[in-house]
Amino acid sequence: MIADSDGEAVVEAPVGRGGAFCLFFQPKVALEARRVVGFEALLRWRHPTRGVLLPQDFSALLADPGMAERIDRWVLQAAVRQLAVWRRAGFSTSLSVNVSAHVLRRGGLYAYLQALFARCSEVSLADLELEILETALIAPMAQVRAQIETCAAGGVRFALDDFGTGFSSLSHLKCLPVASLKIDRSFVAGMVDDAQDRAIVASVLGLGHAFHHTVVAEGVETAVHASLLARLGCDVIQGYCVARPMPAAQVRGWAEHFRFDDEWGAGHADFRM
Repeated sequence: MIADSDGEAVVEAPVGRGGAFCLFFQPKVALEARRVVGFEALLRWRHPTRGVLLPQDFSALLADPGMAERIDRWVLQAAVRQLAVWRRAGFSTSLSVNVSAHVLRRGGLYAYLQALFARCSEVSLADLELEILETALIAPMAQVRAQIETCAAGGVRFALDDFGTGFSSLSHLKCLPVASLKIDRSFVAGMVDDAQDRAIVASVLGLGHAFHHTVVAEGVETAVHASLLARLGCDVIQGYCVARPMPAAQVRGWAEHFRFDDEWGAGHADFRM
């Protein structure tokens, strides 16, 4: 069920085992521009007894191909509707949404997105970015590539998520119309203390910029991490350092009161490379 209330959307889908799926939203901040450039929509389960659960807490549900595809399509529907509700309330932003291999391999994704946006005419396909895991691209690659190319030609942006953990990263950069790379959080978490993680982060940044992609670091937990990323030339950061994922009702207020922390800048990285 999706119901509007005071310019916000209460977005939930009942789960057979009790409670409901919902979306939380985490901001992304551009380091050079020092501003919020969008949010990522994140799936959560409001459990009747266990509280708000993360995807790893209900991974068994997501492992089922049929269920995973239904959840993906619901998340897309809820995200587009939320964008429209915010736009009607005078708040404009973009959203990134994860899509699984099941949706990419099924076919018809672009037609589904067109239908969603036709019902929410306040927003456009350009307001949406789809995040795909490298592992979703292993096979059948031709079908997945065709889906991505069709959507990209229609204005949908794509990001490669958890970049660096897959098996054919360079071929993906060469043949897929992606706009952004997201550095895996495991490398970001260790980059301050681990020279190898730091080298991986620097390498991904170099590759991404060589292919003219925006590079996003996720899992940025501290100002030290943010500052070091700024020194390395990272474009966008996302993580607890900026803000924890929040319900839709909190997003607009948070964005209106956002102030860039000077300690995230490159000049505050007291670190020998």
